[in-house]
Amino acid sequence: MSFVKTVLMGYVGKDPETSYSKEGKAFCHFSVAVSRQHKDKEGNKTSESMWYNATCVGHSADTAMNYLKKGHSVYLEGIPSTHLFNGSKGVEISNDLFITQLNLLPNQKAKTNDEAEDPEAFEPEQYEQEQAQSANVTNSRPKATAAPATPKAK
Repeated sequence: MSFVKTVLMGYVGKDPETSYSKEGKAFCHFSVAVSRQHKDKEGNKTSESMWYNATCVGHSADTAMNYLKKGHSVYLEGIPSTHLFNGSKGVEISNDLFITQLNLLPNQKAKTNDEAEDPEAFEPEQYEQEQAQSANVTNSRPKATAAPATPKAK
């Protein structure tokens, strides 16, 4: 067995748009920017962004259409693909992601390249705690209990 999976954490680049298949299935499309900060050969901090075209279907499409807006932060998992197209700069590469998991992150304003976060400052424990807290909020419904037994007729 083999598979490919990509994980992205970035910012929505444009408001989601919906398209429909011939069968009426809704697909949601939006772009996501992922920034990477590093030092160049001279030791200066630089930042570069990669753009992905994200597509989701089903419940994830409904969630994206109802809650995502340009600048919102998201965590995505999905199946990556690339394709070539003729763009304004000649032949260009498109990075695409078919989303298998969509998580809304606490709403943060997207940062400019000068304000990009240091990837080394990311604390997985804090992120996991925030995810667990949001899971507790969304799954905090009371548990179903069995109905009391009715007395048997004699």
